[in-house]
Amino acid sequence: MIRADLGRITIREGSNIQDNAVLHVGMNGCEVRPNATVGHLCVVHDCFVGEQALIGNGSTVLDGAKIGDRSVVAAGATVTPGMVIPPDTVAMGSPAKKHVPVEGHAKLLIEHNAEIYRELARRHAAGIPRCSPLPEAWSHVRGLRRAPQLPRASACDFLAAASLRTIKHARRLDNE
Repeated sequence: MIRADLGRITIREGSNIQDNAVLHVGMNGCEVRPNATVGHLCVVHDCFVGEQALIGNGSTVLDGAKIGDRSVVAAGATVTPGMVIPPDTVAMGSPAKKHVPVEGHAKLLIEHNAEIYRELARRHAAGIPRCSPLPEAWSHVRGLRRAPQLPRASACDFLAAASLRTIKHARRLDNE
């Protein structure tokens, strides 16, 4: 739901707002920069989301917060009012006080997430045919070759595997 009853909400080109996410504003407004993703069940309220940022499923980003370019708010995290998440950072926890650099699978997900969702949008518009084959450039990702179906894997399968790995990594770091 996008509810701009008190201010402006701007969603830039290539960004995607997923199922059951809520974008709402107070007096300051909300901007989602190009190629950013707001995941399922997120609440994004009166804040700024940087270019290619990824707001993980079930996260909350509150008033006046600024999420830097290419940053990840881990699934279930809460970014408190006025908090600034620097560019290229993974923010975890509730509140999101634990910050680590974006690397590995999270970095790959950020680099290709918008492209994958644009493909999914085209697929749905065309009547939901099968996903396209996994781009050869992604086949080097550590651990994905273990899946026996990898030669037939699609961009959708890759996204699901990368998301799961990112969440597991974030949980492991959160418990350290």
